[in-house]
Amino acid sequence: MRESRKHKILLGSFALLDSLNKIQPGVVPIAISLSVPKWAESIKKYSPLAPTKELVEYIRALQKQKDISTPDLNYFVKEYTMILANLNRNVVYNELRELAGTNNFILLSHENTNEIGHRYLVQKWYQAQQDIYSVKEIYSASNAVLETGGPL
Repeated sequence: MRESRKHKILLGSFALLDSLNKIQPGVVPIAISLSVPKWAESIKKYSPLAPTKELVEYIRALQKQKDISTPDLNYFVKEYTMILANLNRNVVYNELRELAGTNNFILLSHENTNEIGHRYLVQKWYQAQQDIYSVKEIYSASNAVLETGGPL
């Protein structure tokens, strides 16, 4: 599938919410987390991609540690990957598009770009079918411009 015909999926942190319309006018934010910040409660939510409450608590405990071991990360990755294994990428994409009312949406979660989280695993899950999906993590308005030569 040519790049222009690929289904575009944007991902980012809730921290981007204030600048989203500058990054990409008309983009519809969709939360893929169990909760959203109080100031973002009005955005759309897609719970099938959210981690379980137990995984959220587990990863929060890991993030508080100074030295996270690989076995601890492997557990999180294994458990969340099992959630993704029970989903169909195409069905999820179509449900996201329907929820947004457009194919111009961004999936948001709490993690900053340097934190461990499920958004990264969602990104890899879709990148496994890169002939169909074009996946991009948005860090800031500047990375959206620098990497594409202009707004997305």
